[in-house]
Amino acid sequence: MVVSAVVDDSNSRLSRKRELLLTVLVGLALSYSWSFDDLSVPNERTRIYLAVALVDSGSLSIDGPVKRFGAINDWARYDGRYYTDKAPGSSLLAAIPYGVARLVSSSRSWSIQALVDMMRRFVMLPLALLGFLLFRSLLRGRGHPEAVVDLASVGWMLGSAAFHYSTAFYGHHIVAVFLLAGLWALDRAQRAEAARPRRIYLAVAGAAAGFAGLTEYQAAIPVVLFACYALYRFGRRDRLAVGAFALGAAPFLVLFLGYHALAFGGPLELSYDHLVSSKIQALHAKGVGGVSWPPTLEATLGATWSLHRGLFATSPIVVVAFYGLHRLFWQGDRAFGVFLTVTLALFLLFIFCASAWYAGWSYGPRLLVPALPLAFIAVAEGARQLWLYPWGRGLLLGLTAVGVVSYQLVTAFFPELPQTALNPLIDAVAPMAANGLHAPNLGNTLLGLEGTWSLVPLWLIVGAVGWRLCIHLKRELAPRLVVAALAVSLLVALPFGARVLNEGATPSWTGDRQVLFLQKILRYGTD
Repeated sequence: MVVSAVVDDSNSRLSRKRELLLTVLVGLALSYSWSFDDLSVPNERTRIYLAVALVDSGSLSIDGPVKRFGAINDWARYDGRYYTDKAPGSSLLAAIPYGVARLVSSSRSWSIQALVDMMRRFVMLPLALLGFLLFRSLLRGRGHPEAVVDLASVGWMLGSAAFHYSTAFYGHHIVAVFLLAGLWALDRAQRAEAARPRRIYLAVAGAAAGFAGLTEYQAAIPVVLFACYALYRFGRRDRLAVGAFALGAAPFLVLFLGYHALAFGGPLELSYDHLVSSKIQALHAKGVGGVSWPPTLEATLGATWSLHRGLFATSPIVVVAFYGLHRLFWQGDRAFGVFLTVTLALFLLFIFCASAWYAGWSYGPRLLVPALPLAFIAVAEGARQLWLYPWGRGLLLGLTAVGVVSYQLVTAFFPELPQTALNPLIDAVAPMAANGLHAPNLGNTLLGLEGTWSLVPLWLIVGAVGWRLCIHLKRELAPRLVVAALAVSLLVALPFGARVLNEGATPSWTGDRQVLFLQKILRYGTD
């Protein structure tokens, strides 16, 4: 018994060390490259404007920041004053580090570029790592083996659109992390034997859902479904538990209604009703908020198979989610499977019907970022069974490798490509690499490396993560050969297949367009 306890303790310490190592590697990969300072987009700036206004003047109007930092495209106007056109949740988070910084500095000492960097490093990166750990904890709680936990968590964080948006100051990944926190709390509530801890976890779940809804208007879709799922799970056996969930969500609902009443004259008067930009107004005027029936072929193929925005072309491991949902529905937790299926289906339908399905400058399906952790939970359910077979291990690792490599490549050079870059690797990445251009990164600032040499540490980090995944093969020769074969074939075949399936991706930038793009990058510089 003593020997067994010593062995268990030793295994536990080794497990904690491995968890810490993988988390550090993922954190380094997330923070390695970032956008050019002069390309801080309006989506980030408008959220920061509200945070600055709250801290510096206690105002919901962004008139002061507009005067100080300049006009932006993402804004609204009501009663002669300017406001952000985003829901306020992300700005409330941003006000915390900025408020702390203002205790020891003047407002004039902060440029908009410095503020964007602050939000990326002190809001988004910690949230990303928290989401990574919550995701892994949730999968372990559902009984997944460590190999599947590693595969799904790395695939989500490093091999999907979550990679860039987990550190860019948008609302998408904030919603994803809070929804994930809500699911984690629900899972803990379900396994709690006593009523009190169960109700505490449910209050946490309600608060997480409430903050997600406070952060993005589009989060209403998963938040409502999440609430229905929680009600189904606990409503029949513990009505006080449902009250605890509602109590956790209530403060954020009050904040949501109060903010819009103060800013736009009514609790349900959204910023989208008062947009300044005529171009954005036109996009939102189609249907309901820019979403209209029926789905378009361009959006459906583009959001799934295009090389620049396609979910399955850029993150092919997500295909396994279909198998995972099937297993959940027929052999596992049917209620959870229904929740995941309906939520993911509605997110996809939302994009298929959206006039701006491509979501501006980005790589991958940006509008799906809030739902990606749900998709990768389904991936884990399918991977649990496939990992039992050598060919399944090769397939899973090969699919994951395609996503990780593609997102690392694009983000290392230019993380938010224009929507006209229909073939990102050829249109932008290849010419930038040939001319020694890339996004600013830690290799430049910390190690003094120049040109593409500055990306060598990034690939060492990614290689270390890959080694962490392959360690689960237990030195079996056959699976390794399968992995190598599948990884190479997938890297070649998937982009070609995606290009054939989506005829809209056939045109690429002309030589002149590439030259103009490179000239713009040269003006921004990489320091």
